[in-house]
Amino acid sequence: MLLTGANPPILRASVMAIFIIISLGLARESGIYQSLSLAALTILIFDPQSLFTASFMLSFAATLGIVYLYPILFKPFINSYFWVKWLMGLFLVSISAQIFVDPLLALYFNKISVIGIISNLVIVPLSGILTSLGIVFYLVNSLLSFLTPIVTLAINITVKLLYWLVVYFADVSFATARVPTPSILFLSCYYVFVWGIFKLKKYPGMAFLLIPALILPFGKSYIDDYRLKKQLSVTFLDVGYGDAVHIRFPNGQNWLIDTGGSFNPYFDVGQRIVCPYLWGQGVKKLDKIIITNFTVPRTGGLEAITDNFEVSQIITSEAIYQDDDFKNIMSFIRDRRIYFSKVSEGDSFIADKSKLSVLSPKTVSKHRENNSLVLQFEYYGNKILFTSDMPYRIQKQLAVSDMDLSSTVLELPKHGKKGLGEEFMSAVSPEVVIASKGKNPLYDPDEFNDKKIYSTTDNGAIRITFYENKTYKIDTYKK
Repeated sequence: MLLTGANPPILRASVMAIFIIISLGLARESGIYQSLSLAALTILIFDPQSLFTASFMLSFAATLGIVYLYPILFKPFINSYFWVKWLMGLFLVSISAQIFVDPLLALYFNKISVIGIISNLVIVPLSGILTSLGIVFYLVNSLLSFLTPIVTLAINITVKLLYWLVVYFADVSFATARVPTPSILFLSCYYVFVWGIFKLKKYPGMAFLLIPALILPFGKSYIDDYRLKKQLSVTFLDVGYGDAVHIRFPNGQNWLIDTGGSFNPYFDVGQRIVCPYLWGQGVKKLDKIIITNFTVPRTGGLEAITDNFEVSQIITSEAIYQDDDFKNIMSFIRDRRIYFSKVSEGDSFIADKSKLSVLSPKTVSKHRENNSLVLQFEYYGNKILFTSDMPYRIQKQLAVSDMDLSSTVLELPKHGKKGLGEEFMSAVSPEVVIASKGKNPLYDPDEFNDKKIYSTTDNGAIRITFYENKTYKIDTYKK
């Protein structure tokens, strides 16, 4: 147990085995549910936080699924031919575990296994052979050491075959399916329904529990869909020192302004933060990705996002750079055959009663910050000003221009690192100020005494929901 790292699946199996051995030694009947409960209790006594880990939940859910469902599902095949029982046994063990595990896979990883039912027909018996060979190796090495090389060779071949099969099945295009994060209501109703449906014949009154369990999730889903069609949400993701803003439209369109990024080569913000968020929201397609400036904090997640989602269009400024990062980005955009367009001051996009206007730049500058796309998004009178890495020079130009800069929400430039000129701040006159920044305090809060200030560092992801009656609501991940 200790040699394998003592993680929850190993502890669960070991503790259950210990309790069963003790019950046999005391000539008492060993109950599988009691052993499973004692195993969970023992683990939680020593490590209560295990309850909230995926490995703990998945391990016990899979075991409970096999213990509860397998005997029920296998019962019709008890008197069948041996090969039928053997084949159906493998198949139903996999099904039983998967029925209990899939909702948790959706909760923790936003995916469910599709290929598992097929792959387990091969991998489960092969794993059993490998376990048996491990026991044989232990005995042979202790009693008949001259046979150890033969057993070692057999184990080596089995491990390599098992690994190859796992990789092969995992690479199948339909191996998994991405799904939105299920609600606690859905999970509760799901497990109540799975538990009760097999009790219905014995307890007909169970129908009064099963019918609500079946109806409630669909009812909530319908209400949520109706609600989403009446509102537009803008979510500033917590990507550290970077930017990634998701706009969800009432008609189902999804736009992304910047993709986040990190200077840490071992941490892919796109794969670790932005993609899981989008999966959790049920997003399958991004209609537009707008890159406001070609810097790592704004483009670092682009490759992972385009790998995992269908992207209809990528929009940037007209600037062209000679550095490797820019060339690599343009190369994989071409390789993926994503429609690419460039914009400048005066351009705009209309979508579902909203408008995104490009306020700057007018011309291409040799200074990268001057080429940052400054965008103003409007929906039923409420406006958000996205300032990207806009420097003082551009602030002054915009402040004295004839553009209407007034906005409900202002996102601070350069992740809060750049200050704001008085003229510009007066022209914008925001009610809410947002900073997408890292841990270090970059802006001076005293500048915004009369404003509501939110930062992704302090508040986590920040979602602003706009309604057709011109009102809005702000929700933050960290309360």
